Amino acid sequence: MPWMEQVYSNLNPYLNRLAFAILILLVGFILGKLLGRFVRRVLDELDMDAALKKTVGIKVSVSKVLSSFSAFIVYFVTVILFLNSLGLTTAVLNAISIGVIVLIMISAALAIRDLVPNLTAGFAIHTKQKISVGNQIEMEGIKGKVIEVSLLDTQIRTSSGDIVFIPNSILIKKVLRKR
Repeated sequence: MPWMEQVYSNLNPYLNRLAFAILILLVGFILGKLLGRFVRRVLDELDMDAALKKTVGIKVSVSKVLSSFSAFIVYFVTVILFLNSLGLTTAVLNAISIGVIVLIMISAALAIRDLVPNLTAGFAIHTKQKISVGNQIEMEGIKGKVIEVSLLDTQIRTSSGDIVFIPNSILIKKVLRKR
């Protein structure tokens, strides 16, 4: 069966390359997971979250974010090495780059969508001084005393003690009763 030997000898380099690529993928994912856990433990031992919350006021778990980010970097490098070992690096990296750029642009557009109207309304409220701290206001069934007017929202304390955050873009559009 010389034809089988011929097929095997033709496929052998590709099978070796595929096996090596899968080995890279497995080792990389294991290393990424281990590095993520290690970074998380180190930052938890240093009590980084409590220190940042106390000094800067950050409420996000920094140790979780940094551990996930470090694991992601290892995963990303692993995928690059995997694709490189298969000979697919350039085309796939171009497609991934375009996808990431599109995702960043969409995320930025969604983040700014509410920011710009609230910021504009906040400037209008501050310049026209329609609402100020201490005013009693009523809007769509919400009654309370204004405790803070920022550029993005206005905080109202109701008679029950609840604090209601009203985006300035909504506040400036709705009928408002001031006492």
